[in-house]
Amino acid sequence: MTAPAPISFDGNVAGQATDQVFVLVADANPATPGLSLAAGDTLRIELPPAFRRNAAVAIAPDADTNLVLTKGWPQGSVRLAGQYRVGYDEKAHAMTVTALQDVAASGANAPGIKVVHLRGRTFGNPMPGP
Repeated sequence: MTAPAPISFDGNVAGQATDQVFVLVADANPATPGLSLAAGDTLRIELPPAFRRNAAVAIAPDADTNLVLTKGWPQGSVRLAGQYRVGYDEKAHAMTVTALQDVAASGANAPGIKVVHLRGRTFGNPMPGP
């Protein structure tokens, strides 16, 4: 399931920057567990080619500039530093999140990964029409 991101005023406008929220676990209730990643696991978000990669925006592997994993609510991010790296697979046209260590759905990360927020003007929305 995808939903428009709550912070961008133009993230759903043709030709403007893409700002999308990918819901992995629909229940934001903190009692409902989210997902975890084992060290070495990779989460991939492949976009259709019509979503153009904005080469002027660098992929920041150790910052939440391009995307952020959240616990199901906007300010509930899963800690990035030391836990995972953000990347871009040009051939697959995919953003990647690779766990550097176990990203558990417990402790400081509880209830786990529920949402991926793609942001930061990393991609541009397609133009309308066929």
